[in-house]
Amino acid sequence: MRFVLLSVMSLWAVVAVGCGGGKPAETGGAKSDVKEPATLEEQMALGEKAYGAACASCHGASGEGKAKAPALVGPKGFDDYKTAKDAFDYIKGNMPSDKPTSLSDAEYWAITAYLAKKNNYPVDKKLDAGNAAGIKRP
Repeated sequence: MRFVLLSVMSLWAVVAVGCGGGKPAETGGAKSDVKEPATLEEQMALGEKAYGAACASCHGASGEGKAKAPALVGPKGFDDYKTAKDAFDYIKGNMPSDKPTSLSDAEYWAITAYLAKKNNYPVDKKLDAGNAAGIKRP
């Protein structure tokens, strides 16, 4: 009887873990409460809002940098990225540093567009996977 009980409990544990234990799955970019912006203007507004919420505490309100994080805007801002796609890939994979991949793709694209525009990248339409690789550092 004890063997049967342990077997049933073990099976339940495997199913619970495999199904996420009743918790919502981490989607790393599929937040449903963030509306996909339709235009560059909407994307920039979302980028400014998302930057303020997720990035400003470390990188400064204007992207000027702080003691614990580098500047993202200005002479050294975005220097490590040849294209907007490079910036997006890094930001999405690593930021915020305490919760990487915790924002929606729409927010990551919006933050990238917002910062790219502030660094004079030639962003003239909504930034996305289809055009980001062609938007190069000035």
